[in-house]
Amino acid sequence: MARPSGRYSSQSSPAGILAITSPGPGVRVPPAVEVRGLTHSYRVGDRPVTALDGIDLTVNDGEFVAVVGPSGCGKTTLLGVVAGLLEPTSGQVSVLGGSSASAREARALGLVTQDPGLLPWLNVTSNVRLTLDITGGFTGRGADAGERVRELLERVGIAQFARYFPGQLSGGMRQRVALARALAHRPRLLLMDEPFGALDELSREEMRLELLRVWEQERTSVVFVTHSIREAVLLADRVVVMNGRPGRVMAEVAIELERPRSALLEESPPYRDLVAQIRNLLSAGADRLDPLRSAEQGAHGA
Repeated sequence: MARPSGRYSSQSSPAGILAITSPGPGVRVPPAVEVRGLTHSYRVGDRPVTALDGIDLTVNDGEFVAVVGPSGCGKTTLLGVVAGLLEPTSGQVSVLGGSSASAREARALGLVTQDPGLLPWLNVTSNVRLTLDITGGFTGRGADAGERVRELLERVGIAQFARYFPGQLSGGMRQRVALARALAHRPRLLLMDEPFGALDELSREEMRLELLRVWEQERTSVVFVTHSIREAVLLADRVVVMNGRPGRVMAEVAIELERPRSALLEESPPYRDLVAQIRNLLSAGADRLDPLRSAEQGAHGA
């Protein structure tokens, strides 16, 4: 039975952090995500509500795709369906060439949400190592679990806080721990639902650049949900623009900016042009929805 759409917590699924060995040379790699005709509905009382309607989306292997749109357009619901946390009402969803469930079982998915979901009684090292212990340890590329955790803490810039507990860390530091935990099994697909949304602006800018640096090293496929147009353009290879309700994909914008990227990119004319293009698309979508909302309100009041 499909659950109502809404934000979910990484704490409820600490093992939603996963990975499988990459295919060898010459092997055709399927898209990381392929969604066709996806509809997701749920009920509020006796009234059906459609959160997503006819969504088509492809995320290629190694691609970083950002999803932007107004609140309530179904961005989080889309991510939940891809992760296998929500059931589609209709349509097809393929993750790494199979089902969401098979990708989770193969430990090929990583999930990072706005709530880091850290266990307060475990220190940083233990929080990152937890999923490796739950799933039977780490067997990748000759490194043991302890070495993998140390490597990840170095990679996300928090090794010096390895013995600290979550309550002793800032919001940005806790998100670094969550990112390290999500990468523990070397996932092939990382799903990120507004992971920096609760941070102050300085911490958010720092985490964007940290994520860029880590992504350049890992080259994991990423679907990144955000309300920030500037964040989407800085991070992504492609930005998917949604509107709603119900949520639909209204446009996709290729971000053909050179990599590796830095904060200096935000001062460049091509970057500013892309931000303006996406902002205009969102504004146009909102303008088209206003008459529909007025008609709905009139119908309900009649």
